[in-house]
Amino acid sequence: MGKYLILGGSSGIGKSIAKLCLQNSKEVIITGRNEEKLLNANRELCKIGKSSSLKIDLGDLKNVDLQIDQFIQIHKSIDGLVINGPLPPLKSFESSSMEDWLYSTNSTILSSVLIIKKLLSCLNKESSIVFILSDTCRSAGVAKSISTSLRLALSGLMKSLAIEYASDKIRFNAISPGPTLTERAKSLFENGAKKQNISYEEFKDNFTKTLPSKRLIDPSEIADLVYYLLSKNSSSLTGVNIPFDGGLTQIPL
Repeated sequence: MGKYLILGGSSGIGKSIAKLCLQNSKEVIITGRNEEKLLNANRELCKIGKSSSLKIDLGDLKNVDLQIDQFIQIHKSIDGLVINGPLPPLKSFESSSMEDWLYSTNSTILSSVLIIKKLLSCLNKESSIVFILSDTCRSAGVAKSISTSLRLALSGLMKSLAIEYASDKIRFNAISPGPTLTERAKSLFENGAKKQNISYEEFKDNFTKTLPSKRLIDPSEIADLVYYLLSKNSSSLTGVNIPFDGGLTQIPL
């Protein structure tokens, strides 16, 4: 059947991944820090297949440690893990606080290290771990210092683990999506439209015109690729960070 733990599975890309796994008769466990949002998402997913939820605040390492221990006691083993942590705040370097940096470091790189360490012994043969990163891995910019720094750290972790565990047939890969039409993106568009005193649709259209493909990515498109990376169809693919951005970034790191 297959069982997958999907971090950040209560909305956006993570939820789309969970839906696709369920549609292919897999079992999923989704995590999130907002309990109401998490429970609502899980109720929706349960209508498709076997889904359960686990409330985790990835920025609180003590909470992560406790919840993953409980997860292991209940589920014993898994076939794959999707690391889809919260997006770091979009702030200039000067306006970002040390609290911003500390929480974001915990919720991206350190929580990932902790979870992978704890779950290594629970991974079934030929398991796959997929990191959801960002186009900021390949293109730095204003208000992206936290995101770029930490996504690059995760990419480095992914590549290192891919080499270290290749002989154990545990695969590590990543996807770096470009602008994707998630709830977070819709919120940013709404705020941008208010600041410019224009409609949401006009702001979105203006932004979309700046993209090479002239379109936003749908979360379901990313889910398709993640599902492929989780499956045994990609058994020879490891250590790769795949740009999924409609041509937005051109130069690999």
